[in-house]
Amino acid sequence: MDIDLELQGKDAFCEVVLEGNFVQIAIWLDGEWSVVGSPYYQTKSMEEKPIYIIEEKDIIEKYTNEDFLETLIIQIEELFRLVS
Repeated sequence: MDIDLELQGKDAFCEVVLEGNFVQIAIWLDGEWSVVGSPYYQTKSMEEKPIYIIEEKDIIEKYTNEDFLETLIIQIEELFRLVS
């Protein structure tokens, strides 16, 4: 399995988190992510189970600026390495 070990669409990910327009975000091992309940999530989760679900309530207070978002992305990418 060829794994990129990098979160895809980092700019869009940061925008979604900063705007707070989500309850949960699913992360897959291939680096893709989606807001839980979106059409893409519905399709992707049928093919593969997410490795991590981010809860809005767990991060919205911690990750409200770009420095903290960068830390979150690093933590997600470290998770990819641990589970691969």
